[in-house]
Amino acid sequence: MQVPGKIESIDPARVSTLKSYQLLNALGDTLYELNNKGELIPKLADSKPIISEDKLKISIKLKKNILFHDGTPFDSSSMKFTIERFQNIGTLNYILNKKIKSIETPTKELLIINLNNPSSSIEGLLTSINLTPISPEFYKDHFDKFLNNNFIGTGKYKLKRFSNEIQTLSPNKSYWGNKTKNNGINFIGYNNSSALYGAFISKQVDVLLSNSIEDTLRYSLNLLSQKKDIQENKSAPIEISFISLRTNKIPLNNIDIRLAIAKSLNRELIRNKVSFSLRNSAHH
Repeated sequence: MQVPGKIESIDPARVSTLKSYQLLNALGDTLYELNNKGELIPKLADSKPIISEDKLKISIKLKKNILFHDGTPFDSSSMKFTIERFQNIGTLNYILNKKIKSIETPTKELLIINLNNPSSSIEGLLTSINLTPISPEFYKDHFDKFLNNNFIGTGKYKLKRFSNEIQTLSPNKSYWGNKTKNNGINFIGYNNSSALYGAFISKQVDVLLSNSIEDTLRYSLNLLSQKKDIQENKSAPIEISFISLRTNKIPLNNIDIRLAIAKSLNRELIRNKVSFSLRNSAHH
């Protein structure tokens, strides 16, 4: 599988790019996932969270008999370790913004998160890939510093080899959920879209993510899929691109001017010319 560019780190407390999130999704799990309706679906959690009436207490029951890649049991204390480590050194720890007052682990299967104030972003907290649980045993010497080139989580793949350009994954035979149907994945990074296109056409890579490639080449691949030369699958969008206007200079500091520009844009024309109608356009 191809992911664009280099991956500098595989530490969930540090990662912040789409390509590193893609890799972490294969190596680790989250407490919950969101379905297309925005509903929380339990993953490492055993059931939906119970939120107190004052919205300050989140109680989460965890699945039993789940092991990290190093054989360490996954439980409430490992989840607490993961969250507190992210609060301590996470590159994006501002997203928690002192939301969490304390974390309790009354039993191995029960995690309680106490908030300082009611939060409207609980779903984001419980599904964040930055909070994918890591083995406290393996990371015990890295509570206050990053471990960039290794990863021990609970996911269906294990990290076999890591470099900035190539990451090799092998199946986790002890995975608690549905097992993989392949013998592993190689994530390969290319520095430009043309090199990626050539590698895919010459079958050096088997899977390409469309957001990794320029729209002109994406259009060429779409034509090949229509001829059945390659197989194309479509899913819900995984990123949002937008045009922003600088509002600190005349005349764009005038909201009426900005509204006029927004209303005058022909979004369908832009969609057709720029992405050959392959991307969706939003009207706001």
